[in-house]
Formats: sequence, structure tokens, C-alpha cells
Amino acid sequence: MFEGINHFGLRLLAALIEQKGFEDISVSPPAIYLPLAMLRGAASGATRAGLSRLLGSSESLTDEERERKIRALRSILTLEHTTFEVSVKTRGQRPFSPTFLRRAQESYGAQLYPDDSNLPLRLLSQLNASLNLDGTVAQVEADPLVGFRLPSVGGRRSLSLLVPRKARFWQGKNRPLQDLFERLNDDFFASWQGQLMKAAPEKRPAMLLLPALPLIVEAEDLLPHLKELDMGPAITPSADFSLMMVSGEAPHIATLRHTLQVPLSGFETGPDLCPLFWWITDEPSELIVALGVRWSSTG
Repeated sequence: MFEGINHFGLRLLAALIEQKGFEDISVSPPAIYLPLAMLRGAASGATRAGLSRLLGSSESLTDEERERKIRALRSILTLEHTTFEVSVKTRGQRPFSPTFLRRAQESYGAQLYPDDSNLPLRLLSQLNASLNLDGTVAQVEADPLVGFRLPSVGGRRSLSLLVPRKARFWQGKNRPLQDLFERLNDDFFASWQGQLMKAAPEKRPAMLLLPALPLIVEAEDLLPHLKELDMGPAITPSADFSLMMVSGEAPHIATLRHTLQVPLSGFETGPDLCPLFWWITDEPSELIVALGVRWSSTG
């Protein structure tokens, strides 16, 4: 059900890596996908087509099927130990249409309100997902990479890592991870995910220390990076979100601020596994809840 969201997340991560270089990156694909999908429902013409391309949304889905998918996604993001919030701010006192207001609140759980900002339309998305690891690890080796999957207590979610062999040696050049991201696509990711899911977890070796992952990202504006993925006119004054407002000038997206917090527990930290590519999976649905890259143990 969520292959399109995972694909969107991998494309976004690849774009962020290309633009940011050797910076640590952490994002939550579904927490970014949901507010954009909400606006897609209020868009028309080229604006709707651009957001559909960005999100991988199929126009063949019925409203009922789309609604069911959104509600299933929200339920995953509001499980125990997880909170998700999204809000929309628009300039001035222009009223939202009753249809958009009702759907945004009931289906997406969004808060909508006008403010005094000069920006036409601002999206704010926040995800907090605690992960308590159960002390076991599954390991898969495929030179030059080693993969690890660490299940959470209860087995609903897991933290997976891909690291190059002799990571300390590669910490300067990061060549294996650079090669990985040059070919990071759905098939490559699905291959590693499948191998890690099949591997039986065992008690974690004492020598395996996890890095202190940078899993708190405060209100970063992702819109400049999303532009590289072809959003169409959604971020320009020619955007058509006329279904959102009762009357007057329709806004365009000015910012999309994303806050991600993923506190981890149940493991010992150390510098040994950097650099690395990591992701957190909701295993029953195979949804990527969050993912990122860490280039150094001190970054």
C-alpha cells in the first residue's frame, strides 16, 4: 500500500544528499508526504499534476481508496510511542472552504488557521517516534557493505543500518556510501530490506556499538530541496489551490518545515559504525517511517 511513499522518501533522500554533500540527514517520508497529499486534494490543473508526480499518486484511485490509504497511514503515525502533527498557516483572514477544512481535520488531523505572516502558505509537520530496541540483531554481508536489522521491543518496528566494511578506514573518503547513494533506488533498497527481514535476529554481540544517531532535526525548511524533484507550479504564484479557499486569491506553498525526533533506547553507543545509511521500518506495513545518513561519529 505504501510503496509510493517509500519511493518518494528515497528520491527525497537522494536529492538531499546531492545538495548537502557530507552532512548528516534525517527525514520522515510519511510526515512530509501527508501535508503535501492534503494540498494535492485541494489543487487543480497543472498544480495537481505536479504534486501527483512528486508524490507518485495515481489518478486512478477512487476517493474512497485514497481516503482509506490516508487513514491507514495516519494510524501508523499515531501508534503508541508515536505522535504526528501537521498544521497549515495562510496569510491574512481568508477563510478555508468548509469541504477542505473538514477533510483536512478529519482525514489528516491537520490544524488550519490564518496568521499575520507575509508568506502565502506555510506547512508545518512534526513526528516524534520513540524506538526501544530489544537487544537482538540480524546481520547480512554483501561486500563492500554490511547490513544490520535491530528489532524493537514488541517487533512492530526495526532500525536497519548499512555500513561499509572497515568503516573507520573509509571515514575520510566515504567511497562505499557514495557508491551506494549513486545507485539508491527502489530495487536496491528492496533487495537489502528483503535480505535483512529474512535474517534471524540473534543476541547482539558485545562489540557491536551503535552510533549516537542525529535523529532530532528541528524545523528544517525542505521546500528548497523538494523543488529539485519537480513539484510543478505548486510553489509559484501561478499555483491553483482554489479548492482550498472560499474566495479570493489562492495561495501557493512558501515553506514546508519538518521536525523529526526519534529517541532510541536499548543499546550502547559508540563511534564504530560510521559512516552509515539508516532507516526505521514499520514492519507489518513495510512503511519507511524515517531514514537518513550519518557521515561521521562526531558530526
